[in-house]
Amino acid sequence: MNYLSKLENSSIYIIREGYHQFQKVATLWSVGKDSTTLLYLIRKAFFGKIPFPENILVPEASLTEEGIKVFEIARGGDVTLHCPGQLVDYPIIDLSSHRKDLHNFA
Repeated sequence: MNYLSKLENSSIYIIREGYHQFQKVATLWSVGKDSTTLLYLIRKAFFGKIPFPENILVPEASLTEEGIKVFEIARGGDVTLHCPGQLVDYPIIDLSSHRKDLHNFA
């Protein structure tokens, strides 16, 4: 086992121990490389399903009181809010005939 594999295994062990030791565990993700690595390790530690809230920071009782429903679905991404009357658009673009550069579509 190489050094990085040992480091990853140690990190996963620490994450699991922390989860079992503390009652209210959460993680904040800031899109940086450190928090992205942490999120990767947390998902790996729990076989793809993170057992604590990542980005919903409001207590469940408050959400219920406001009539806000939270649905967990099996798609990529994280937390998305859709409000009544909101128009949601997911463009489908055939990139095969364009330059494959994200900056062309920004």
